[in-house]
Amino acid sequence: MDLVTPELGSGIWMLFTVLVFAFFFYAIVHILRAKDLTSKGKFLFVILVLVMPILGAMLYFNLRETNKIYK
Repeated sequence: MDLVTPELGSGIWMLFTVLVFAFFFYAIVHILRAKDLTSKGKFLFVILVLVMPILGAMLYFNLRETNKIYK
């Protein structure tokens, strides 16, 4: 007897995919609207998030918390 049916498994993957895309788009919008980043910093972080969506967005938000990317 399977505890996870195929329908439930595909629903979980679809939810995960939607959350990843939402996190990706939120990071891009947040980067572009940041007033404390230089244009070079914005460019580099947008490229990073486009190349590595999950890792790039996580790196951006973690660095913002430590105030290492301010002007």
